[in-house]
Formats: sequence, structure tokens, C-alpha cells
Amino acid sequence: MTPTGFLDAQTKREISLDLDRYPSLDINTQHEIVVKYRLLNKRIQAEGLYDCNYLSYAIEMVRYSLLFSGMLLFLSWGWYVPSAMCLGIFWHQLVFAAHDAGHMGITHNFHIDTCIGIFIADFL
Repeated sequence: MTPTGFLDAQTKREISLDLDRYPSLDINTQHEIVVKYRLLNKRIQAEGLYDCNYLSYAIEMVRYSLLFSGMLLFLSWGWYVPSAMCLGIFWHQLVFAAHDAGHMGITHNFHIDTCIGIFIADFL
């Protein structure tokens, strides 16, 4: 079997697996999926799961400040490994906030969340 023939056979197997595993693309099946999704979305909204708890972001800001301050303190003492660890954890934590901003999960406003994400990304 040629390499191209092998790849063609593998592609056909993968397509067959996808067709068996995932819902049909016909209009009725897709309509049922849309209806179920809209019901789920209404339920999520009714339970307030889209509402952002801004107090949690205030707590995160305190965490970022402590990590950054710890990094500066250890650096001033010449303790480079603890300083680097604080800096690494600080950056790691900032990525979560940038991720939330990228999904418009902070204010749910595209412009504001984009600005927050860009501001955070400037430091990463």
C-alpha cells in the first residue's frame, strides 16, 4: 500500500467513526439540538450562572498583588529562586484572567473585556 493509499484509508475510517459517533446533519436532528441548547441556555440564565461575582476578581487582584510583592521582596533580598517562583505563579494566575477576558466572561462587554485582555497580555 502506498503512503497516499494508507492516508486515504485512514481518512475514510475516521470519517466513518465521526458519522457513527456524532448526530446527523439533517435538518430535523439539528433543529432538536438547537431547541435543547436554547432550553439549556435559558436554564443557565435563570440560575444566574452567567452573572459574574466581581468580589472574586477583587480577591484575585489581592492574590496578584501579593505574588508580585513577594517577587519584588525576594528579589531585593537576592533570593532568586523564590522570586522566580513568585513571578511564575503570578504570570500563571494572570493567564486565567486573560482567558476569562478572551471569552467575555468578566463584564460580558466585548470592548471592555478585550481591553482588559490586551492590558493583561501586555505583561505576559
